[in-house]
Amino acid sequence: MKTLAIIQSKVKATKSLRNEFGKFNYRNVESICEAVKPILAELECSLILSDDLVMVGDRFYLKATATIYDGDGKEIGKSTAFAREALDKKGMDSAQLTGACSSYARKYALGGLLLLDDNKDIDSLENSNETPKKREISELNSLKISLAKKFKEFGLSENDYTEFFEFVECDKNQIAHLHKLLDMDLQGAINDFYKFKGRQL
Repeated sequence: MKTLAIIQSKVKATKSLRNEFGKFNYRNVESICEAVKPILAELECSLILSDDLVMVGDRFYLKATATIYDGDGKEIGKSTAFAREALDKKGMDSAQLTGACSSYARKYALGGLLLLDDNKDIDSLENSNETPKKREISELNSLKISLAKKFKEFGLSENDYTEFFEFVECDKNQIAHLHKLLDMDLQGAINDFYKFKGRQL
C-alpha cells in the first residue's frame, strides 16, 4: 500500500481541458493516464483499465475497473465506477454511445483510485482578478443555466426540480454534483424519476 500512497501523492492531473459551453475546466481519461504514466514507470508499476457489462434491474450498466500492479504483478490498488448508456443520443451511433459511457466510467474509476478530487482546480484560480468565491458562484450559475436547458429539453417540469435532485442524490448548490448531472444520462434519469414518481401516486 505504500507504493500506492506514493503514486497518489505524486500524481497531478489538472483540469487542463475547457468546456466553453458550460464555462468549466475538466480532465479526461487520456489526461489522467498521461499524468500518471511517468510515476508508474519510475516505480515499475502498471495500470490496467477494463470494462464489464452488468445488469441492474432492466438496464445494462458499464462497470469500469482501474487496477494498479507492482513490479511483481501484485495488485496494490483497485477502484470501480459505473455508467449507464443513454437510450438514445442524437448524433451518436451505438458504438459511440458505448465508447462515451466507457470513458465516463473509466474517468471516475481512475479518480477514485488516484484520489483525484472533482472540484475546481486551484491552479485555474491563479493570476485572476476574481476571488475564488466569485468564480465559484459564477460557475455554479452557469451550470444551473446549462442544466435548466437540458431539463427543459428532456421534459422535466420546473415544479419537479427539487424532487429530482433528491432522487438522483445531488445537491443543486454543489459544483461537483452539477458536473456529475451533466455527465450522466439525464434523459434516462428523468424517465426513471417519473416512473418512480408514478409508482408513488
